[in-house]
Amino acid sequence: MGFNVQVKRSKFFNELSEERQQEFFDMKISKVLPCIDNIYYSIFIDGDTNGNTKLTDLIKDLTSKKKLVQANHTDLPIFTNLLLTAGGFNIYKFRLTNPELYDIFILDYLPNDDTPRILIQLRAYGLWLQGSEKMINESFLVIRDFFQKYYPDVKFSKVRENRIDYCYHTNLISNPYKTFADTNLENTLKTEFSSFGFRGHLDKSHNEIKMIKDYFSLGERSSNNIFVRIYNKALEVVELAYKNFFFVVWYQNGLINFYDKFCFEYAYEKKDLAYIHKAKCEFYLMYGNDAKIKEEFQKALADELAPMKYKEICNGIMPDCTTVINVEFETKRKFYYYSDRFIDEVLKTNGRELVDPALERIYKIIDNRGIFLDYLTSKTLSFKNGDDYVDWWSRIRRVKLPDTVVSSPEFIREYSKELNKNIVIKRAANAISTVALYNGNDGYNFTEDVSDLLSNFNDNDSFYFSYAKNKAKKHKRLKNLL
Repeated sequence: MGFNVQVKRSKFFNELSEERQQEFFDMKISKVLPCIDNIYYSIFIDGDTNGNTKLTDLIKDLTSKKKLVQANHTDLPIFTNLLLTAGGFNIYKFRLTNPELYDIFILDYLPNDDTPRILIQLRAYGLWLQGSEKMINESFLVIRDFFQKYYPDVKFSKVRENRIDYCYHTNLISNPYKTFADTNLENTLKTEFSSFGFRGHLDKSHNEIKMIKDYFSLGERSSNNIFVRIYNKALEVVELAYKNFFFVVWYQNGLINFYDKFCFEYAYEKKDLAYIHKAKCEFYLMYGNDAKIKEEFQKALADELAPMKYKEICNGIMPDCTTVINVEFETKRKFYYYSDRFIDEVLKTNGRELVDPALERIYKIIDNRGIFLDYLTSKTLSFKNGDDYVDWWSRIRRVKLPDTVVSSPEFIREYSKELNKNIVIKRAANAISTVALYNGNDGYNFTEDVSDLLSNFNDNDSFYFSYAKNKAKKHKRLKNLL
């Protein structure tokens, strides 16, 4: 544990007592947090062929219920925790979902013998909070039970990996501008890839322009082999306004500090990472000691400046937030295809008791992912000075690979729920004030504005019907987050 150098140089840090310094800024320097972020796996049914009559009732039932879903514009509970949705995926006509945890796609016909009837995607929320073993077993058993309703003696003959995303969240790269500068990459980058891509933004603060690279990719996304991306994960979470559970996962594991978490949450509400600079002013007003600086920050906040203006105002006073980078290897079926014999004949599972023998191959890969990751981080991509790995890459290669990095998933679920709820409350309050102004109620208080709004609905039966319908629809979608 410790403090970043740039934190210790800030005026705010040096105003604080040692106790407050620890509370706000203590974190694990050079931390790497590994996990599996996505798993797609397919399931083959023993003896399955196109036009399989044993599946006629299942396909007919899914087809008729999907028409209801499309007509009513709402997902339909279909089995245990599964909802049938209006969508599909590629040639897979039917999509069953356990929201935020996994999606199950089912084919109504087989274009060839090597096409699996079932495709399953395990999502990041479940994999990070519950681990890959729980998510694989749960999704496999629920779809097996669902098929047995229509086809009692069904046997799943084979499970095959389609895509596995390995990720490393890290605070090792404090200055991506320098790390991914063209000259630095040309000197350190070693890779089998022949194509790359960048995305970024222009930092126009301090009367200069900096080209900040937020996203660096290697390979082609459409490839059926390997695709690598290295990008600012905090930026993605904030600006896409999803997966806010990462803030508390990072904080619990020491990847970020209390100050970072406060600023990220503030920016998350605005869906704009630039608001971390405004959050810094707010943080100082709560905990800073210099009356003159407080006065300056209060005035700036009252003036509602552009977010990047607050960066200039805070410069030298408040430290920068920790940069959280994600290094992600997206591996697809072709990558493992070349190792089929090695996987099937050499690799062993970690002595686990399988819920079904068909799962043996997927667990051989998961349990021995260190072997594949060693290859990916040495041959496929690496960063070296001469013959030696650069420090940050060496640390990524050495990190231990637990099944889950979360010790209290229930707490994290509550955290995520509260953060989202507070955002919705603020948006609702803003909407109420807007309606009040349209109604000419510029002198009313909040309670009076709410009462006036409710009076507009009292005689509107259609509103209550649509409200109840919409609420029920949202409950189906949010149930795993509540």
